[in-house]
Amino acid sequence: MPWNFPEYEWLNGIKAINTRVELPMWSTAELLKSFVRRPKMSISSVKTSYKSTDFRDVVADMIATDWLEKKFQNIDADKLISLISQEIPVDGEEIFEWMHQAFAANSAISVMSDNYSLSGGVTVGACDDAYIPGVQVQDISYVNEPASEISDRGYAQIRSPYGTDRLPILSKLSLIKTKMLAWAANTFLGLKQWNGVLIKWLKVAASPIRKAHIANIRVGGLSCPVFLAHIPPRFGLKNVVRIDIASDKNQTINMTFRDVRDFNNAYGTLRIPLRENSVARVKFKLRSFYGIPPMLVHFESPDNGLVDVQTYEVKSSLIPI
Repeated sequence: MPWNFPEYEWLNGIKAINTRVELPMWSTAELLKSFVRRPKMSISSVKTSYKSTDFRDVVADMIATDWLEKKFQNIDADKLISLISQEIPVDGEEIFEWMHQAFAANSAISVMSDNYSLSGGVTVGACDDAYIPGVQVQDISYVNEPASEISDRGYAQIRSPYGTDRLPILSKLSLIKTKMLAWAANTFLGLKQWNGVLIKWLKVAASPIRKAHIANIRVGGLSCPVFLAHIPPRFGLKNVVRIDIASDKNQTINMTFRDVRDFNNAYGTLRIPLRENSVARVKFKLRSFYGIPPMLVHFESPDNGLVDVQTYEVKSSLIPI
């Protein structure tokens, strides 16, 4: 099967490890180029229904790290901190508060990554004191600076093959680059130590997705995005999409369709209202007289909610109406 990008390449003197999407055999380079030149895609016939279910029960089905109970707090790192502090209390000499937060974040990242892998996706991530020893995930890293310095300046610095990005203190940032998908967050600020979170997507999980747990995590009250690949089973002028997505709160998420040849290029966005402790079943149609290509789907929660994509199915037709 073809891929959208090579596994790695040299960019600005750095070995860049690309975020890859596996493409279907019918998807040609010429088709993808044609769609970028004329991205006339419409979204219509959006229908949403809801089924009540406790979000704790939804996440209880997920794979959990060995020491965790199968509870809602598996992917909400803040709710793990009390469990960790009971096992490893702060002593002010070797164990500090920021370590509990980093341990909780790494546990949530592990749960998210393990469940994502069941749908064919690969993510890597880490949380630690970004000053010393620092945080690096493959070709992305924080600039090693003390907390006082980033506090005075108002932002931390993240280096990647695409240059240096600024992360405002105690906030999050989705890093959408031409060939890279990543997420960064600053969740704790001390005098010298500060917690930096980095997550990178190496391989994007692709449709069809059924009975899965493609979830995000929340660290320090900040939630990361969800990425998956929209892969039509064959070439078509119309796609009918069905999604089942659970939510822990009332929120509206932004669902953006992006070019698999350049993640910066967005074709359009659909806003989906979700309800607390409910699974939303969303159906809609995509149309283009140039054909619907494989796409990256980017879910983002401005309200820092937790979501769990359980189903993503695509039906393709040559008849556009």
